[in-house]
Amino acid sequence: MNNSRPLTFNERLFLVNSIFKHRDAIQILVKLKKDDGFELEIFQKAIQQACDQSGLHRRKIKKGKITMTSATTAKVSIHKWNEEPRLNHELFINPIDYSSCLIEHHIILFENYVFLLVKSHHVLMDGVAYVQHLKDIFSALRNEKETFDLKLYQEKDAYPKVTSKTINKKSKIILSKVPGVWNSQNIAQCISFPYQIKNLSATLSLSATKTIGRKSRFIIPFDLRKFQKCLKGFGNMTLPIYLDVHPNQNIKEINTDLNNQINHKTPLSNSLNSWILGLIPHFLLVLLIRLIQKLSTITSLYFSSGFLSDLGRLKLLDFSAPGLEALDLTPIPMVGAQSPYSALSLTHEKGTRVGLAVHAGTGIELWKNNLNTLLKETKTSVVTDGQSYSQQTISTIISAWSDQLKIDSSFCLKNQDTSLSELGGDSLSLVLLCSEVQDLLSREDNSPMMMEIFSHGTTITIKQMAHLYSKYS
Repeated sequence: MNNSRPLTFNERLFLVNSIFKHRDAIQILVKLKKDDGFELEIFQKAIQQACDQSGLHRRKIKKGKITMTSATTAKVSIHKWNEEPRLNHELFINPIDYSSCLIEHHIILFENYVFLLVKSHHVLMDGVAYVQHLKDIFSALRNEKETFDLKLYQEKDAYPKVTSKTINKKSKIILSKVPGVWNSQNIAQCISFPYQIKNLSATLSLSATKTIGRKSRFIIPFDLRKFQKCLKGFGNMTLPIYLDVHPNQNIKEINTDLNNQINHKTPLSNSLNSWILGLIPHFLLVLLIRLIQKLSTITSLYFSSGFLSDLGRLKLLDFSAPGLEALDLTPIPMVGAQSPYSALSLTHEKGTRVGLAVHAGTGIELWKNNLNTLLKETKTSVVTDGQSYSQQTISTIISAWSDQLKIDSSFCLKNQDTSLSELGGDSLSLVLLCSEVQDLLSREDNSPMMMEIFSHGTTITIKQMAHLYSKYS
């Protein structure tokens, strides 16, 4: 196993972003209720154990490389506060000192609550790996055995073996106009919704575009592990999807575009097109990014309007242990030098949590208002159809769901009105499901039908899919 490797181009961009002293860490605040079984020392030991097994605390940046060092102690800080944590506190705003440590663990004690904040520099890992690290801490608390891989993973480790369907429809550079004074110190806000939001990425991008008031481009990180399964390891295995949105579009159109890009493996093309930029020396890259940022503040032109990351559906039970019950998860978005709008979201049993930040433009309150308006419109437009479908169609679709989601067909049969996301599926699962059903039913491609299916997104149910396949038969 190699103890070091060169930083990828995307990791170098994450590193350069730190020169601006922005909020450069991936952060989720875990709120826990403690009982008499809680012991602070055991909690600290669990953090150390998770770090020892993954080697995250040993990873440092040296001479343009990510290197595994001989460090032995994870960085864990204890705080006793007289109020619940607020996102305007310097703990959430201050950047990480990447020269000394790439990951910090903060335990905040307040009355009968314990808050865990893990701050990870994006050079160290992506959002998916970050969530895994959080889970590993609580697995250690529960004395569960885990299998770890110390390999220094990067994007290419998750490239699919077959890329023949890859297309590139977003190679053209489009500058986004976002008027307003840039301020990286603007505080993030977390909005709580007591339900799962349908087509969240499309909804966030459209609400932001309406706030900006003109055509916008958003960067959406895509987890390459969905193309090629990897062993449990840590690193950056995401590539961008570029989503162009017009204020007059609707969520259905945006979501269809997003799913088509996933289906055609567009993120891979976006990576392959950046290999020339990867040859730029670090000092020149720093100068270039500084110049671009300066020009952006003068012209209000950015390479993207926003950075939108959705961590998907999580389970609070995974963040609980004897003596500690997880009550909530608060996502805190990063600040990107070329993304005036940013969002980090997740969903769990109690609903959806969306962390928002606006660093140039109209402001966060208007974004929140436009988001709430879109959600109200979406909820009022839901129509239940009662059209019939053949037993063959429903049986075939149940078989495909069972196969793709790795769950028993009898369970699918009992849960025909349960959404794909609630059964553990995601956007890629939806694409693969449609492909399998097409093959099983010997159907030709039907664009109108696929548009309707993708408009539902991961909220689609078995019954809804069966109806649509019957409708277009």
